[in-house]
Amino acid sequence: MSVPLTQALLLHPDTPQQLSRPPRADLPLQLAVLAIFTLHNVAGSSGSNNAANTAGRPAYSAALQRSVLVDHALCLVFAFAAVVFEAAVAALDASRASGGAVQGFAALMVAAHVMLRWLAAQPKFAAVSGCVVE
Repeated sequence: MSVPLTQALLLHPDTPQQLSRPPRADLPLQLAVLAIFTLHNVAGSSGSNNAANTAGRPAYSAALQRSVLVDHALCLVFAFAAVVFEAAVAALDASRASGGAVQGFAALMVAAHVMLRWLAAQPKFAAVSGCVVE
Protein backbone atom coordinates (compact mmCIF):
# COMPACT_ATOMS: atom_id res chain seq x y z
CA MET A 1 0.00 0.00 0.00
CA SER A 2 1.64 3.16 -1.18
CA VAL A 3 0.94 6.44 0.61
CA PRO A 4 0.79 8.54 -2.62
CA LEU A 5 -1.66 5.99 -4.05
CA THR A 6 -3.73 6.16 -0.87
CA GLN A 7 -3.70 9.96 -1.02
CA ALA A 8 -4.87 9.87 -4.64
CA LEU A 9 -7.62 7.44 -3.71
CA LEU A 10 -8.94 9.10 -0.56
CA LEU A 11 -8.48 12.73 -1.62
CA HIS A 12 -10.09 12.36 -5.07
CA PRO A 13 -13.09 14.71 -5.50
CA ASP A 14 -15.46 11.79 -6.18
CA THR A 15 -14.38 9.81 -3.11
CA PRO A 16 -17.01 11.16 -0.66
CA GLN A 17 -19.83 10.11 -2.99
CA GLN A 18 -18.21 6.71 -3.58
CA LEU A 19 -17.73 6.12 0.15
CA SER A 20 -21.41 6.71 0.80
CA ARG A 21 -22.29 3.63 -1.30
CA PRO A 22 -22.28 0.21 0.40
CA PRO A 23 -19.64 -1.72 -1.57
CA ARG A 24 -17.00 0.96 -1.15
CA ALA A 25 -17.97 2.34 2.25
CA ASP A 26 -15.65 -0.10 4.05
CA LEU A 27 -12.57 0.71 1.94
CA PRO A 28 -10.91 3.13 4.42
CA LEU A 29 -11.54 0.70 7.28
CA GLN A 30 -10.12 -2.21 5.28
CA LEU A 31 -7.00 -0.19 4.45
CA ALA A 32 -6.60 0.85 8.11
CA VAL A 33 -6.85 -2.76 9.28
CA LEU A 34 -4.41 -3.85 6.56
CA ALA A 35 -1.87 -1.24 7.73
CA ILE A 36 -2.28 -2.27 11.38
CA PHE A 37 -1.95 -5.99 10.62
CA THR A 38 1.12 -5.28 8.50
CA LEU A 39 2.75 -3.55 11.45
CA HIS A 40 1.79 -6.33 13.87
CA ASN A 41 3.11 -8.95 11.46
CA VAL A 42 6.44 -7.18 11.09
CA ALA A 43 6.76 -6.29 14.78
CA GLY A 44 5.72 -9.74 15.95
CA SER A 45 8.04 -11.77 13.74
CA SER A 46 10.91 -13.33 15.62
CA GLY A 47 13.25 -13.43 12.67
CA SER A 48 14.65 -16.32 10.73
CA ASN A 49 15.85 -19.38 12.63
CA ASN A 50 18.79 -19.58 10.23
CA ALA A 51 20.00 -16.19 11.45
CA ALA A 52 20.01 -17.20 15.13
CA ASN A 53 23.20 -17.28 17.12
CA THR A 54 24.18 -20.01 19.56
CA ALA A 55 21.99 -18.55 22.34
CA GLY A 56 18.89 -18.93 20.17
CA ARG A 57 18.45 -15.19 19.74
CA PRO A 58 18.37 -13.52 16.34
CA ALA A 59 21.73 -12.41 15.01
CA TYR A 60 22.53 -8.69 15.06
CA SER A 61 21.89 -8.28 11.33
CA ALA A 62 18.48 -9.96 11.58
CA ALA A 63 17.49 -7.78 14.55
CA LEU A 64 18.66 -4.66 12.74
CA GLN A 65 16.74 -5.58 9.59
CA ARG A 66 13.63 -6.26 11.70
CA SER A 67 13.89 -2.87 13.41
CA VAL A 68 14.16 -1.15 10.03
CA LEU A 69 11.07 -3.02 8.81
CA VAL A 70 9.17 -2.03 11.96
CA ASP A 71 10.17 1.63 11.44
CA HIS A 72 8.92 1.52 7.85
CA ALA A 73 5.68 -0.17 8.88
CA LEU A 74 5.14 2.47 11.59
CA CYS A 75 5.71 5.24 9.05
CA LEU A 76 3.17 3.59 6.76
CA VAL A 77 0.56 3.39 9.53
CA PHE A 78 1.03 7.02 10.59
CA ALA A 79 1.13 8.30 7.02
CA PHE A 80 -2.09 6.42 6.27
CA ALA A 81 -3.72 7.87 9.40
CA ALA A 82 -2.70 11.36 8.27
CA VAL A 83 -4.26 10.76 4.84
CA VAL A 84 -7.49 9.49 6.43
CA PHE A 85 -7.76 12.57 8.64
CA GLU A 86 -6.93 14.85 5.72
CA ALA A 87 -9.65 13.21 3.60
CA ALA A 88 -12.16 13.49 6.47
CA VAL A 89 -11.43 17.20 6.85
CA ALA A 90 -11.71 17.69 3.08
CA ALA A 91 -15.09 15.89 3.05
CA LEU A 92 -16.31 18.00 5.95
CA ASP A 93 -15.13 21.23 4.31
CA ALA A 94 -16.77 20.29 1.02
CA SER A 95 -20.08 19.56 2.71
CA ARG A 96 -19.95 22.84 4.61
CA ALA A 97 -19.22 24.77 1.41
CA SER A 98 -22.10 23.14 -0.45
CA GLY A 99 -24.47 23.18 2.51
CA GLY A 100 -25.31 19.53 1.92
CA ALA A 101 -24.88 16.35 3.88
CA VAL A 102 -21.45 15.01 4.67
CA GLN A 103 -20.97 12.17 2.20
CA GLY A 104 -18.28 9.64 3.00
CA PHE A 105 -17.40 11.29 6.28
CA ALA A 106 -18.69 8.41 8.39
CA ALA A 107 -16.58 5.84 6.53
CA LEU A 108 -13.47 7.95 6.98
CA MET A 109 -14.18 8.57 10.66
CA VAL A 110 -14.63 4.86 11.34
CA ALA A 111 -11.15 4.23 9.92
CA ALA A 112 -9.76 7.16 11.93
CA HIS A 113 -11.43 5.83 15.09
CA VAL A 114 -9.91 2.38 14.58
CA MET A 115 -6.47 3.91 14.08
CA LEU A 116 -6.75 6.03 17.25
CA ARG A 117 -8.10 3.15 19.35
CA TRP A 118 -5.29 0.93 18.12
CA LEU A 119 -2.73 3.60 19.00
CA ALA A 120 -4.23 3.99 22.48
CA ALA A 121 -4.08 0.22 22.99
CA GLN A 122 -0.50 -0.04 21.69
CA PRO A 123 1.48 2.73 23.41
CA LYS A 124 4.79 1.11 22.46
CA PHE A 125 4.12 2.20 18.88
CA ALA A 126 3.27 5.79 19.80
CA ALA A 127 6.86 7.05 19.71
CA VAL A 128 8.22 7.01 16.18
CA SER A 129 11.64 8.29 15.31
CA GLY A 130 12.62 9.30 11.82
CA CYS A 131 9.15 9.24 10.28
CA VAL A 132 8.08 12.38 8.45
CA VAL A 133 4.45 12.59 7.36
CA GLU A 134 3.88 15.33 4.82
